[in-house]
Amino acid sequence: MAIESIKNGLINYKALAAAFSLLCSFSTLSLASSDTTQKANNPSFTSITKHVKAGVVVEDCLLVKKGKRIKYKFTSNSPLSFNFHYHDKAKGKTIYLYGPQQVSGNFAENTYEAQKTQIMCLMWKNKGNTKAKLKYSHWMT
Repeated sequence: MAIESIKNGLINYKALAAAFSLLCSFSTLSLASSDTTQKANNPSFTSITKHVKAGVVVEDCLLVKKGKRIKYKFTSNSPLSFNFHYHDKAKGKTIYLYGPQQVSGNFAENTYEAQKTQIMCLMWKNKGNTKAKLKYSHWMT
């Protein structure tokens, strides 16, 4: 409707605004659809966004039952120090399965299968001088 009005040399601003609004709705839906699809396919899917101040640590720990897999991925607008670990109470120490290591803004999806029921932790530290935006997701399979 808006395109036809423009071809005739007339601009129907209401129709143009409606078309633009509809276009924006579709692009917003496509950005959110990835997380929505993941949640629909796996109820344990969780997606979190945090703003991490310089020098601050973010830790997210989950109970993972024996034989279950935890999958995780994250993005950040700044490099962060990242590690994936669990706490071995019998040995009294932290067991690192990944890192700690400085990682770039886009970290590939990773999977870990629990050999026994334990609490697994994802941990990030912002070693930079400015606030970092961290978006991460995790789910069980």
